[in-house]
Amino acid sequence: MRNWTEMTCKRAPNLPCVILGNSGSLLDTPPQDEWTKEVFVIGVNRILRAGLDGRTYNPDLMFITDGRPMETDGDLIRRSGIPLVAAPYCYGDLYEPDENCYQVEVSLNRNRVAMEDDQALASCGNVVFQAIQLAYLMGHRMIYLLGCEGAWPTDHRPHHFYDVEQIKDERRLRPFKMGKQTGSWFALKKTYARDNVAVVNLTPWLDVDILPFKYASAISRLDAWV
Repeated sequence: MRNWTEMTCKRAPNLPCVILGNSGSLLDTPPQDEWTKEVFVIGVNRILRAGLDGRTYNPDLMFITDGRPMETDGDLIRRSGIPLVAAPYCYGDLYEPDENCYQVEVSLNRNRVAMEDDQALASCGNVVFQAIQLAYLMGHRMIYLLGCEGAWPTDHRPHHFYDVEQIKDERRLRPFKMGKQTGSWFALKKTYARDNVAVVNLTPWLDVDILPFKYASAISRLDAWV
């Protein structure tokens, strides 16, 4: 299996990078075909599904660190022809790798983050946290997060932009709490600040800012490049 550094896909570190989560809040943002500024897009998990409003996304790169999206959406990912970067344990029985597949090392050490001289992605149970590290390693220094709530919504809005049924389990209707992930997020901020990496969260519907990075309203910030 080839390392992600061997990718031949478009790589443009001089462009802003947009990390697309799967949050239902994407339905409150302009679809990708209305974006006017050139950006490099990393899509995670099930971003290739059609949204409730019919919208679709076409990322430059797919990124997965959980076997479940590989199992449910593997055929969709393969048909798309989009390069896929995934943790090694996501392949094998769940997804037979082909020429468009690459792997990235994932470390269980939460007290560090990936750097140019140590490219293993630190894990804190959140694919967005790891996608930020991948974007950094690819050379991006302006990173936008879109549709990355990191939490279940606090009312009955759909959790995912492609959900047909809305969340009904009240135990899941809660705001995000940093908990054990707090140290990992702040390590990310402290480490990458030295390289002037800017991470801006554009995600609507947040009851709290899930990241110790600059937060801006989706409308005001999206106007700058949509």
